[in-house]
Amino acid sequence: KTTRALEELQIEMIDRFGLLPEPTKHLFQINALRLKAQPLQLERIDAHAGGGSLRFGKRPNINPAALIDLVQKQYGIFKLEGQEKLKFSVDLSDVSSRFEFIDGLIEALTPKS
Repeated sequence: KTTRALEELQIEMIDRFGLLPEPTKHLFQINALRLKAQPLQLERIDAHAGGGSLRFGKRPNINPAALIDLVQKQYGIFKLEGQEKLKFSVDLSDVSSRFEFIDGLIEALTPKS
């Protein structure tokens, strides 16, 4: 339920089983992204080798200026599909690049206090 709880679980698993295999590390990264995206009211995050998309909930809590900026300044990469979906086309053939890209995108769309 929290980033701290996720970190504690990961530490406990390492203590019990040793170094984690890549798929297990990815599972922890996915859940960390879910926790980070939860306040934004994102319904779905998809990422694959050629890009992906973010699907917004009914009342997304995002920085609208940042969203507009992404679409206008990086039109070849980002495109809105209706009001509920932001698609992106970028080379994400490496799994770690997917996590980094999505993390950066969530960070960019997070409202600043």
